[in-house]
Amino acid sequence: MIFSFCAEKFSDLSHLLHNIIHLSYTDFLTHTTFFVIAGVAFFLR
Repeated sequence: MIFSFCAEKFSDLSHLLHNIIHLSYTDFLTHTTFFVIAGVAFFLR
């Protein structure tokens, strides 16, 4: 379950990294911040 979750998150991150070139810096920062907050919240709950 946890490996599946991590794999999904890494897949999402790879997708984001692949599309950085199409995103404005603000959008990229917003997505990155969201992932960081979501990751911290997941590991602390």
